[in-house]
Amino acid sequence: RFIVETIELVTIIECMSADGGSIAPGFVTSTVEFPPGDCFDNLCGVGTSPNGWTNDCICKNWFEHTFIPKAMAQNQSGKLILL
Repeated sequence: RFIVETIELVTIIECMSADGGSIAPGFVTSTVEFPPGDCFDNLCGVGTSPNGWTNDCICKNWFEHTFIPKAMAQNQSGKLILL
């Protein structure tokens, strides 16, 4: 964990396709101090870990709950998706 006075670094998980499509990013921090309300609910995912870095559990959660549903929704052809 690296903190400089009031700045705390976070991990960002992002995904973009060759055609320019993208999926909402995931942010990993050691603390969650975002503005109250649901302003982030549809824009991104937020996770926490003791050091603010991603780990297997956080990546698996993002993959299952963000990547797979969005990829399936964008798959108009019904063909298999190559990762």
